Amino acid sequence: MKTITINGNDYKLEYTFEAAAYTPVVQTFFEIVSGTWLFKGVKNVADNEENVAVDMFEGTASLVANIPKITMDAFYCGLLEHHSDITKEQAKELLKAYMIENKLSFDKVYEEIKEAMEKDGFFELSGIKAMIEKMNPEQNKKQTKQTKQTEKNENETTSPK
Repeated sequence: MKTITINGNDYKLEYTFEAAAYTPVVQTFFEIVSGTWLFKGVKNVADNEENVAVDMFEGTASLVANIPKITMDAFYCGLLEHHSDITKEQAKELLKAYMIENKLSFDKVYEEIKEAMEKDGFFELSGIKAMIEKMNPEQNKKQTKQTKQTEKNENETTSPK
């Protein structure tokens, strides 16, 4: 949970139950974290690499262009746990005031929100992390193997001889 002050009032942004149940933000962050947002415009993977690269750049441009809307939606859903009486329009005004008071860009607030989501377990609770792991089992095997090897090496160096 992250507490912020806007116009002298404290607001709690929490990315747990209410946020994880807010479909638009879950879907958007799944697309961002999984990388599918970047591939939205790829028309045909069998195309030549140049066309695929251009389509991916367009996907990246689309993500950058949507950061303000993503930030507003994520800010609103972060308020739901403790401030369910606030409307989306009021949340937008609060975000605007927060950004002005703290001289923040949408990108900076987006990064703050992403960090709060990670700390609050949003990606686990919403199922985003599990779905991405299911989509890429080979990478998970490699990571598990690396983790076990690291733990083994740490145990060998810290255990008495």
